[in-house]
Amino acid sequence: MNAQYVYRSAQVGEFRPALLMATGPSSYSQTTGDVVYNPGAQEYLIAPTSTTTQSGNYQVNFQPVIVGDVRAGAPNATTSGWIANWLYSGQASEGEIATSVAVTTAGSGYTNGTYTITTTGGGFTRQPVVSVTVSGTDITAASIIDPGIGGTSAPTVPLTSLGSGTLGVVTVTVAAATPGAEVATGTVLAAEKIQFGALISNL
Repeated sequence: MNAQYVYRSAQVGEFRPALLMATGPSSYSQTTGDVVYNPGAQEYLIAPTSTTTQSGNYQVNFQPVIVGDVRAGAPNATTSGWIANWLYSGQASEGEIATSVAVTTAGSGYTNGTYTITTTGGGFTRQPVVSVTVSGTDITAASIIDPGIGGTSAPTVPLTSLGSGTLGVVTVTVAAATPGAEVATGTVLAAEKIQFGALISNL
C-alpha cells in the first residue's frame, strides 16, 4: 500500500497528524497482507486508523509488523512497520462472491495448458477470475484467482480460450460475502480507494 498525503498538519513536537489516501493491491495475499509504505522518506506511521473503502465494500485494519514500539520495529527506511488487512465490510453492495469452482464435465480435445479466464454474467460489479488446467486434452482442475464482488447469481466460465475442445463445463458457486472475513489471496483491489488518519514521525 502506497500512502499519499491528503492533509498533513503543521509539525507539533515529534508527531504530526495526517490524513492519508491509498489504493488497494493488485493481488492481495492472506500470507503477507498489504504491506504499508511510508508517505515520505524517513517518515513512519504511528497508529493508523481502521477505515472503510470509498466503495463501502471493504474494511481495512492495520496491524504492526512487530508488537511494541512500532517506530523502533519498522523494518527499514521505506517500510512503515504496518500491515493492512482487507476484510469484507458487510455492506449490501458487496452482493455475492465466488466461493468455489469445480470441473463439472472434463470434456475432450482441448489444448493442454493452464488458462486464466474471466467469468461472464451473474451481475458482478467485478467479475470473478478463475484458473483452468487442461491435461491430456481434458479439463483436469480449476481454482479461483479472484472471487469478484457484487454478484447476484453464479457466473459462467467461457472455455473458448482452451482451444477447439467440446463438452467441458466448469461451474462456479457463489455466496454472500461474510462480514469481517479476510478477502481471498489473489483478490484484485487496485480500484479500491481508502482514506485513513495517522500520526507521522521522523526518525
